[in-house]
Amino acid sequence: MSVSIRVALPPRGMLIRDLTVSVAAALKAVASTIGEELSARLVGPYIDLTVDSESSWAEVVNSLIAQALDVVKVKVDRGIRAPKLNKNDLKYVFSRIGLPVDRGSTYIDAFYELIARHGSALAHPVGGLALRSLGMAASADKHLLLGVPSARERSSTYALPQIFKVEAYEKGSAFHRPYTHDFSVRLTDAWLTLLAIGFSLTYLGMYGGQVAFITPTEEALSSNVNARLTTALSLASSLLRASPDPIIPYAVYLALTIPDVVIAESPPYPEIADVWRFVKGVLVRGDGEAAKELSREGRVPSLNMHRLGVGRAFTALSRESLNLSRLLHFAYVLDEVSGGRECRQRLRNGLVRRALGAVEPKLVNAVTLLYEAAHSAKDARYVTYTILRIASEVVQGDLRRRRELLSPECVTSILTALERVT
Repeated sequence: MSVSIRVALPPRGMLIRDLTVSVAAALKAVASTIGEELSARLVGPYIDLTVDSESSWAEVVNSLIAQALDVVKVKVDRGIRAPKLNKNDLKYVFSRIGLPVDRGSTYIDAFYELIARHGSALAHPVGGLALRSLGMAASADKHLLLGVPSARERSSTYALPQIFKVEAYEKGSAFHRPYTHDFSVRLTDAWLTLLAIGFSLTYLGMYGGQVAFITPTEEALSSNVNARLTTALSLASSLLRASPDPIIPYAVYLALTIPDVVIAESPPYPEIADVWRFVKGVLVRGDGEAAKELSREGRVPSLNMHRLGVGRAFTALSRESLNLSRLLHFAYVLDEVSGGRECRQRLRNGLVRRALGAVEPKLVNAVTLLYEAAHSAKDARYVTYTILRIASEVVQGDLRRRRELLSPECVTSILTALERVT
């Protein structure tokens, strides 16, 4: 007999809403990879999740928890950093819930402990308090309660951790808007655990005084393949350890990397082995070709990129939509016309990656032109010439280094691929 779990959706525009959607998409993806069927429907301000049985639900949840903990370990091993815990979060949230964290702990440390110690509660019988809590939300003009415990349980609610509180800190209701609004969020430990899982899957890292998340959109819940692909794309992004600023070079870099982890049957080079392993863990046979076909049709599901400033408080800097369809199509076509992935990898590592962080403005300009050409906004021949000229300037006329960066054959392939996709 099938069972249903209802999850309330926080208000639109909030990071915690996108993290909630990320967990729902990941549950749907994991279910299909382990042979279970989990449907997810948007019903007003809720996501309704349906599985065949309580044992199926427990298996899916436990599989996702194991994956989330593994992802966090790999992120730490890869040197992905997180800010230290805000002292109020340490005192009024993580210490109150009984986690072994101290003043030197980071958000990665705290969320890992939270998932490890409380994640299993989400796999308990469907009628249990933890799962019922996920479906309950109450809002008033100045307050949002996620979980809404009874009056006698009121003391078991917690303030929303500061790293998730970016849209509602100190009366701010929107970024750079000339008005304020008192607003607070409190939630139960089940909700804290859900958001911790979302954090583990989507957190990119800390770069130059900022932290970033990349999350699936609600489009991910429309089908199993969309859930698997968006979960795979957000996981790959979160593990690559690449600066997400500026956003255009980052999108190009991501698109030029995805074929190596979605299509390849084995890791193409050692430093991407962990990324490949996690991506393959949420895909089934045929998803690689599906990604290629969706990119050709312009139907790769979008992702959301969140960037937060880190200071006395976390501040929302931007929330941008990433549609990788055209860029992925260019990446796949480039492999086809060049007869392999060598040219794409040279373009990514020699040119595009060096544009991340905006350290070399000329390269940022070159990659921006490439982005525009892939979207039919610039002439392919002009863009290819400009890329070659800038590459020559970067290596200061050294012919050998220039050929290592972009060989004549690779330049010809880039031009051909741009002409085919525009």
